[in-house]
Amino acid sequence: MYILHSTAQHSTTSNYTPNHKIETCCICGKNLQQKISHKFIDLPGSGTHEYSQNVAICPECGLIVTQNPFTPEQLANRYKNMSKFEYDATNYILEQSAPYRKQCHHQKNFIDENIGSENYSSILEIGASSGYNLSIYEGKKRYGIEPSALNCELARKNYGVDMFNGMWSEYLSSNHDSCKYDIVFLSMVLEHIVDPCRFILECGQFCNKYFFIEVPVLDYKFLDEPFGMFAEEHVNIFTLHSLSVMMKHCGFSLVNCQMTFAINSHLPAGYPSIASIWRRDDKAEEISEMFTDSAKLDKYIETSRVLLREIERKINAVPDDERIALWGVGHYASMLLANSCLCDKNIVRVYDSDTRKTGLVLEGHEVRPFTPEDAENNHVDGIVITTFTAQDAIHKALINSGWRGKIYILH
Repeated sequence: MYILHSTAQHSTTSNYTPNHKIETCCICGKNLQQKISHKFIDLPGSGTHEYSQNVAICPECGLIVTQNPFTPEQLANRYKNMSKFEYDATNYILEQSAPYRKQCHHQKNFIDENIGSENYSSILEIGASSGYNLSIYEGKKRYGIEPSALNCELARKNYGVDMFNGMWSEYLSSNHDSCKYDIVFLSMVLEHIVDPCRFILECGQFCNKYFFIEVPVLDYKFLDEPFGMFAEEHVNIFTLHSLSVMMKHCGFSLVNCQMTFAINSHLPAGYPSIASIWRRDDKAEEISEMFTDSAKLDKYIETSRVLLREIERKINAVPDDERIALWGVGHYASMLLANSCLCDKNIVRVYDSDTRKTGLVLEGHEVRPFTPEDAENNHVDGIVITTFTAQDAIHKALINSGWRGKIYILH
């Protein structure tokens, strides 16, 4: 088992203690085998100082899970209030960005090419974001379930799409209608669900014909964010094989699938992803693959360790007596603080453009928006960009702001 650890000592107050531990596979019931304990410091919105994410695998099904996920209440709070990666513009809305719109149309084309637009008349999207995706299914009956109240408001205001505001469990316990839909749509959702097998069975009650599922996968990973697949919100880490084992157990077979890449982009653990369509089938078969899921996981861990060592060399190059600021407060910054020498540097300021993070504390420093004046008044010598997804945008913003100090890019 691999253990990632910090090179510095930290306070152990307010550390995370799980109220339960996932010991067995939700598909076959076999005991899970722990592979890595992955540490974080001051995860935003978690209410904890230290958290060690224990990642394990089922030796039978290949399903990779976080054994000690946050409680349903903590996860619900993050999804409703904090669940976005770092960004660099106050009014930036991820769900309406150009890449997101492109992804939505790509998914719709994949569905129409494989089952035909005429063969479905209704769609239920769970985790429907701002409603843009549902809006492109014109002429279909559309409904969404979404935990963010702001996104539900945007869906009605901008697209005329009606959505239930709440978590899936809240929808099940509400006075919802008993309507079934031809497609149940899950895009970047299933990896966040505790007991995904039960979740699919529950969703199946509302499914007439098909599931559309897109999830991040370990089948192929290019050089990107080290340990990015071990984001604290990811309860499950899929391969196509483990996904097919679960869907077979739930009574669905694969219609078709395709892998989506995002080359030359700084993206989080969402890519590569596999888009897939599944239909009800009592004789479903699981997908056979050349390499085992355990081998894929071991390779990913080793590759991430190499990447992290390269990043630590760049952090080591920052002079110890230099007054630095961190820009980017998210799971990536929390991972670096826990697993590199970053916490040993002379950190005097922490910045983030996301106003929801203003006032949070990272390693004893209150998060605030960046201004050149604040950095100059506090004698900041250099700024270390501690986000993977938005590093190019932050670098550009620093240049445009007139900042004259050093800029450290870790990738």
